[in-house]
Amino acid sequence: MTIVWAKAVKELSSSFPLPVLLKKAKLPKATFYWAIAHMDEDPDADIKAKILEVFKENKGRYGVRRVCVALNDEEGDYKIKISHGRVQRLMHEMGLMCLRKKENTSPTRVKSGRLHLTLWTVSSMSTTQTRSGEPTFPNSLSQAGERHISLLSSTSMMALL
Repeated sequence: MTIVWAKAVKELSSSFPLPVLLKKAKLPKATFYWAIAHMDEDPDADIKAKILEVFKENKGRYGVRRVCVALNDEEGDYKIKISHGRVQRLMHEMGLMCLRKKENTSPTRVKSGRLHLTLWTVSSMSTTQTRSGEPTFPNSLSQAGERHISLLSSTSMMALL
């Protein structure tokens, strides 16, 4: 908050006398000069540059943990002791986020409206008929084989057999 007041006083100092402005802003003269001296200074500027260098060097694939390891590595180029929390804060301030791998999904279940059915293998499935003439299927997928197709209803199952 002090720096904000110091910026305002500095901008108005060309039109009004400095003691009057400092009195109205309730800002001590020493604090004003300290804030002006530290206004443009970013204490993390060199670390931000190194984080950005590591990030770009690895084509945006490194996240907070890997950037932190690269900076802390004693045999690497940077050799900076820095905590992962600080790296995370600085990367967030700079808007750096690593690219995420696309999630691989395997088709093991079928969703059709409200119906949620497990996939079965039909090609190597041994079926037997009951008295009513409906086929019975094995109890586990290990008995069924490896190839999967979806069963949407018992009529579509009969069409496959």
